Formats: sequence, C-alpha cells, structure tokens
Amino acid sequence: MAAPFHLDILAASVPFYRGECVSLVVPTTDGEFGILANHSNAVGAVCAGELRFETAEGEHRRAAVAPGLFKIEDGRVLLLVDAAERPEDIDVNRALRAREEAEALGGFGAQVAVRCAQLGLGARVLPLGIPDAFIPHGTRAQQLAGCGLDVEGICRALRRLLGADNPKDAQEVGKD
Repeated sequence: MAAPFHLDILAASVPFYRGECVSLVVPTTDGEFGILANHSNAVGAVCAGELRFETAEGEHRRAAVAPGLFKIEDGRVLLLVDAAERPEDIDVNRALRAREEAEALGGFGAQVAVRCAQLGLGARVLPLGIPDAFIPHGTRAQQLAGCGLDVEGICRALRRLLGADNPKDAQEVGKD
C-alpha cells in the first residue's frame, strides 16, 4: 500500500473531508493532476469536474467539485473549492437547472454541459444565441429574425428538436 498523506477538502469553508489518503486526482484546466505522498510543494487551480481519492483504509471516493485552489505543502494537501458533492448527494434537477442557467450566460456554460454529459447527467439542450459571425445592421426585429431568435425562429428550432421524437408535439409548437 502507498504511503498516506493528510488531505483537507473545504467546500465554501465547510469541511467536506479531513483525513489520511494515499492518492488524489484533481481536475485542473490542464487536465487531471495526480498527487501521492511526498509530492513536491505546489499550488494550482481546480476547475469544475470530478475529484477522486483513495483513503488510507482503501476506500475509493469521488466528488463533483466547483472551481477552487489546491495547495501541497510539507506532505499535506489543502483543497479549497466553492462546492463539493458526493455523486449520491447530487440533485439532478438542480444540476440541470444550473447547467441551463450557465448556458444561457454563455462561455463557461459549454464546459458545464460537457461535464454533465460526461457524468451521465444528460438532457437534450437546444442552444439558442447570437452566432459568432457578422450580423448586418438593421432593426432589433430584423437582427433577431436573422439569428433565428424571433418567435418564428425559436418555434422552428423547437419543431426540429421535437420532430425527431414526437411529430405530433412538434406540430403544436408555436400555435398559441
């Protein structure tokens, strides 16, 4: 068995885990960062993703973590994250709502959608938004229509999305 080291995981200043562990894998912007006992001192950024570690008793644990920081110093690891949840404690509906809100804001939302898909928290998402392309000048209504974000464009996108699964429902979209 590998040598143990002390691990403190604090989620929004509340202890999530405190104890000895033999291995830790942290999600970072450069990929996964593995830590074993006697690792050199380091500081790094944690990104949203799956954290994995093995306790000194041999128990393998996983957690979904929000962004934060980690510090390795003198054989101890401190992980400070905005949130941490065991897979069995995740409220799937809350996670899907958070994903939708993040996608509506753009940018980081795409990362959330990818990670949810990797964790099997999938739901079909219909991305609507301004394209990354030149949009000619015009009235607000003309610009929305040009991007498919007017009522007819959104209904057309929903019909396409629903059409593959339920043609009857797809015909009803936008008839109100």
